[in-house]
Amino acid sequence: MGLVAVNVNHLFFGVDCSLKDCPNNCSTHGWCDIAYPVSRCICDMPFFGEWCQYKHCLNNCSYPKGSCNIMSGECECEAVYNPFNKTRRLEGRDWNATYQGIDCSYLTVFAKGSHMLPDVPFIVIIMSFVSLLFVSDECRR
Repeated sequence: MGLVAVNVNHLFFGVDCSLKDCPNNCSTHGWCDIAYPVSRCICDMPFFGEWCQYKHCLNNCSYPKGSCNIMSGECECEAVYNPFNKTRRLEGRDWNATYQGIDCSYLTVFAKGSHMLPDVPFIVIIMSFVSLLFVSDECRR
């Protein structure tokens, strides 16, 4: 009986070492589909690549609002430029317009409430208006 060489990377297997195993064990983000003569990785979502080494970004980062870093699977959101002068970023006194969110799908500056309203809960404003209507109705009788 002779010595058997052991391949540490497990690239080939089988009785005669004719089958090739998946590279890098599919980065533990998929499973190895053993097909003759070369196996391939079937990746779990959101991973892709020859050995599932890359990661898709959510909603493709709402392209062109952002770009995908396929190594981490995170979006890098773009700035918003003035529609009348595309060389200037859209900015205010205490904000700058950059697409935000995990998929760069919204602008915080437009998602905020108006600065013209006082810092009073909305229900208080409605209740004040309703009570004003009833008082004026009572005065008419």
